[in-house]
Amino acid sequence: MAKHKPTYDYTLIYAFSIDDGRHDNMLKVGKATINYFKKWQDLTPDCELLIKAAKARITQETGTAAIEYKLEYTELAIYEADGEEFGFDDHDVHDVLENSGYHAVEFANLEYNPKEWYPVTTELVIKAINAVKHNQSLLERKDWKTASAREKKTEIVLREEQKLAVTKTLTQFLHGSKMLWDAKMRFGKTLCALEVVKRKPFNRVLILTHRPAVRDGWFKDFNLLQLPGFHYVTRVKNKLLVDGQKIAGGLEVLKQYTEHDPDYKYIYFASIQDIRGSKTVNKKSKFDKNNELFKEKWDLLIIDEAHEGIRTEHGKAVVAEFQKNKQMKSLYLSGTPYNILKLFKEKEIYRWDYNMEQDAKERWTKEHPDEKNPYEGLARVTSIGANIAESTYAQSTPDYISKLSISLKEASETQYWLDLLQESNYITTEQYESISNDVKTIIGTLVNIINKLKQKNNQ
Repeated sequence: MAKHKPTYDYTLIYAFSIDDGRHDNMLKVGKATINYFKKWQDLTPDCELLIKAAKARITQETGTAAIEYKLEYTELAIYEADGEEFGFDDHDVHDVLENSGYHAVEFANLEYNPKEWYPVTTELVIKAINAVKHNQSLLERKDWKTASAREKKTEIVLREEQKLAVTKTLTQFLHGSKMLWDAKMRFGKTLCALEVVKRKPFNRVLILTHRPAVRDGWFKDFNLLQLPGFHYVTRVKNKLLVDGQKIAGGLEVLKQYTEHDPDYKYIYFASIQDIRGSKTVNKKSKFDKNNELFKEKWDLLIIDEAHEGIRTEHGKAVVAEFQKNKQMKSLYLSGTPYNILKLFKEKEIYRWDYNMEQDAKERWTKEHPDEKNPYEGLARVTSIGANIAESTYAQSTPDYISKLSISLKEASETQYWLDLLQESNYITTEQYESISNDVKTIIGTLVNIINKLKQKNNQ
């Protein structure tokens, strides 16, 4: 029997131009796949193999339109950091360009319907790729497109239930100090929370989350809303970032800004895991850090995924320390807040669940038959299979494990909802057992695969 060398599929980013008068001064930024069995580090930018793979994908995309193009750049979408391998794709590069003011071009009356075209140079594409590799959400300030030159502005129109959440919260804050949004996934909690900030004169806003990975999602919504006068601040690897740019020092630098400009406003994104390790709230900790956060007089505290990080002893201590400031308001966000509901009175809770969303979707279809249904694009629970399918093209073993782990989490959440539906008599015992057995089989299979992969990876 012949022996076959193992092969791996890797993603690459490409940029090409078309010299036809309509695509002048812009590049298409897309992705392709390359099958390779040697070390991925050998695939350097613009090497022969990357060029060949990119051209194959571009020809597949544009071949039927008989379009002549010029390939400007190719680079593998994988990098190493802190001893681990990380992958990305063209959407990550697009996000950096969008955040920096370079918006995708919209074409009209073209027989060929191009997508993902940006008014950028090859140099800016390379810089955007490097920004992704360094976990930065936008380009360096000197490469931003000036505000006056940003032709395209996204108009944000909140759905009725989103408007109600914002209005009810602002009303509650007139006399109360806290509010909980018990809202399902895809409700748009980050966008609506920032709308609260926009409509209320909050100058100092602190966002705490148990999931630091969602930082870029907040930053993207921050840019979409274009909050006047606000700056977005966070810390990455001991470096303070203001609007995506590294600055020397900590919050004391921002205090200097505010002393010179009383209208200087900012939103600070922080990890509750990091803050729980501070001496202020954990006397056994060896780390005397985050003192400037505790000393700051925040106007609004937003706790994202509140059910995850604030029920431990140190999590409670973090929130309690900030809430010593009696003038500060607190907004809790969660899709599954069952372990913290007792902290709130009924008037302090806004709810939006799956059934309410489906009812709204049906009403909209009946009341607005000729208009696009804003609920049509909201996701259903299908990410278990989607992440398993995506794992097929994982760029490394850690990436493969990560994709399967997400599927495992989603499967576990599905089992929770099944238990709840059965206990509430929404489904029969027969229906429950049939579906639950399938879910448990999926969970068991995923656990076995992940454990074997981890053991093999550690050998």
